[in-house]
Amino acid sequence: MHSLMGEWEGYNTQLVSMTESIDSTSTNGRLMLNILGSLAEWERDVIRERTQAQRDRRVAQGLPIGPDQIEKDNPELERDLWRVYESLDRGEGNISTFARQLGVNRSTLSRKYKRYREGGN
Repeated sequence: MHSLMGEWEGYNTQLVSMTESIDSTSTNGRLMLNILGSLAEWERDVIRERTQAQRDRRVAQGLPIGPDQIEKDNPELERDLWRVYESLDRGEGNISTFARQLGVNRSTLSRKYKRYREGGN
């Protein structure tokens, strides 16, 4: 944020928010912008660290990474998915119910079923 504010100064441009007390023309406003920028950077780093830790944990446990890999190394789940696809094609049941039965995320099953219907398996 600090470098961005320096670039603004180079263009003789200031930021003044009409709804928040942020004003890059004042000392307090510049402080607030730097604090907000630091918090945003911290939040981004925390998300990145948590995502990497989750990925590392799944690799260590030998689990697949990503929703498109849920049936990898699990032929029983793959067979169950095909049965679910066929049931859905016949209008039997719904994605939410099948997702709970299979223990997978509803949006993952929905995405996989959409790909199945489009011929992408």
